[in-house]
Amino acid sequence: MQPFQVSAPGRVCLFGEHQDYLSLAVIPSAINMRTTISCRESTSGENSILINANDLDKQLNIDLQEAYDYSDPDLAYFQSVVEVFAKHGHFSSLQPFECDVSSQIPIKSGLSSSAALLVAWVKVVATIAGLRLTSQEIGMYAYEAEHDVMGIPCGMMDQLSSAIGGIIHLQCTMPPVITPLSARLKGLIVADTKIHKSTSQVHGIRVKETRSGLENLKQYIDYDIVETPFEKIEPYLQNLDEVEQKRLIAVFRDRDITVASLALLQQKNLDYQAIGALLNDHQMYLRDYFEVSVEKIDTIIQSAIEAGAIGGKLTGAGLGGCVVILAPGKEDAVCQAVTDVDGEPRRVEVAKGVSN
Repeated sequence: MQPFQVSAPGRVCLFGEHQDYLSLAVIPSAINMRTTISCRESTSGENSILINANDLDKQLNIDLQEAYDYSDPDLAYFQSVVEVFAKHGHFSSLQPFECDVSSQIPIKSGLSSSAALLVAWVKVVATIAGLRLTSQEIGMYAYEAEHDVMGIPCGMMDQLSSAIGGIIHLQCTMPPVITPLSARLKGLIVADTKIHKSTSQVHGIRVKETRSGLENLKQYIDYDIVETPFEKIEPYLQNLDEVEQKRLIAVFRDRDITVASLALLQQKNLDYQAIGALLNDHQMYLRDYFEVSVEKIDTIIQSAIEAGAIGGKLTGAGLGGCVVILAPGKEDAVCQAVTDVDGEPRRVEVAKGVSN
């Protein structure tokens, strides 16, 4: 085989945080922070895949005779993809090879480092197996690996955003409905809080609380989570406990914010002030009703706005990780303001999806 290289981007969620696992719409953007995998023919003489995980300072090995040994959690992401290919009838097409993995995306930061790794790895394995998968198929293979094989209660936003690239509107149904958006937002800044939490842990708790509230709500009103106006649902929320009330207020309000943001992002001339205001509204519901913000996130956003940013919100599961900030023309001042409150800023751009 000829040596080749694959890379896949991280992403920020602009609108629709904690909506994808409810089959609601989301608007993510791929960003120019990428995971890269460089591949070459195996020199070991063994029937295995050798993975040099440079960021972990670790060497991993997948024995193609015993492909599904999940004893090493660092290896699970790679193993799960191989298992997905086997389920789709492509395992016999694999051959031994070696690769080096490196990433610009900090882990547990809300920028989908795991999805970028999975998407890049799916592209690698497909290339080795001689398969021509579409970007959407690559995203869905990666989703299947994380959700079905690894059992992580994630939605499909991260994997599809990384695979397809750009800014997309994604209706998280099965099959998903994907609308690429031509908008190329300027002035995007990612600010790392340096507080890293387990996405699966946060998701697990909020998924349980939200699904419980939605199920209990059915006792009082026959509703459609996508279509029923919040005004019709609101009177019945008082029948739920306080936690469920808060979670559902966030779900339905953020659903409507995502609808409004789509209309703005489809305009030829972007209204940055209106988009920034919706980012701030989204953050308020995530903070006060979904309760996944923390003091440092709030401090970073407030400092950024005081320095000239239009808006900002957490991105990812929350309780740490990163913030996405919209600050066209004020990037330098906002980056300095973030640094001053012990955040780690980085100017980012809308990026293409998985590529080689």
